[in-house]
Amino acid sequence: MKARAKGKEIMKVAAICVLSIGMFSAAFIGFNQLIFAAAINEATPLYQQSVSADYITLLNEQAAEQEADAFIPPTLTVLESPSQHYHAIPAAAMSMEEAAQIGARYIWDVFGTNIDGMYMQMMFAAHASQTNTWWTGTVYVEHPDNPTQNYIVDVHGSGERFALPVYMFTINGITGERINISYDGLRGRIVPENDGSRRLNSRTAMLESGWFDMNIYEQIEFAGLSGEMLEVYMQTAAKLAEAQFNISGVANVQLLGLIVSITDCNAIYIEALNFTAVDNNGRDAFISIPATDSAFQMAHISTSHNDFIPDFEFHDDGLGRG
Repeated sequence: MKARAKGKEIMKVAAICVLSIGMFSAAFIGFNQLIFAAAINEATPLYQQSVSADYITLLNEQAAEQEADAFIPPTLTVLESPSQHYHAIPAAAMSMEEAAQIGARYIWDVFGTNIDGMYMQMMFAAHASQTNTWWTGTVYVEHPDNPTQNYIVDVHGSGERFALPVYMFTINGITGERINISYDGLRGRIVPENDGSRRLNSRTAMLESGWFDMNIYEQIEFAGLSGEMLEVYMQTAAKLAEAQFNISGVANVQLLGLIVSITDCNAIYIEALNFTAVDNNGRDAFISIPATDSAFQMAHISTSHNDFIPDFEFHDDGLGRG
């Protein structure tokens, strides 16, 4: 029975790790109504993606909804993470319930979503490699121990269902400062078969296209991303940064790069654009915003890289607290 419980906990952690890895590699479903036009003057033209202005409409509607409907603290089922025993919660830390409500407001400000009625699993962490402590919240539509919709199945073991989170956030465990946030919009979405198969040979096609030898400006031109659409993305990144830093006016929003898929059928798909933004105190955020056509429908804003102790050397104590 103990082995079964341990296996279940490992599968939960694995599911969250998969989500966490995906956060860094692609995504922004909350703002994914924009489809980019691919226009390139080559001997063999690339597949042309259509352009939609729905994205701008969605963004404006979301802003209007947030202004009209003030944030109401949601009713949540707050659960302690089964891994909490790895980290002691000091007296100086805010309570789990308070951290959960701060996280709920964080989600509202960034995504415009009230998570009333959802389940939030909380974990406090104190990593030696970090300058601060964390409260991390993982939000589920259903109870994580009894999912009926958003789950994966342990096909190699018991066949049990393991819940997949919709939102994740991390805040400072003492002050509540916003650190990281993500949203996985792929859950419950059926991806057409060709969405995956068309990208199987993407890296080979990208190598043959010379993509990795191009600078950022050449990549923008090759992908057919117009200056007008890039500006829309820049403005979006700025809005997200304002919500992340909880301030008005964020300077130094810069494009880091494009994430694309190029197929052996001469089709190019813009999967996501990555940005950085800096607040008034010099703290920078990594922001990833995807196109609707992206196979990866996940959102991520991160600032935790600011908090790593320089030249820290990890000595494994067996408790996973580095």
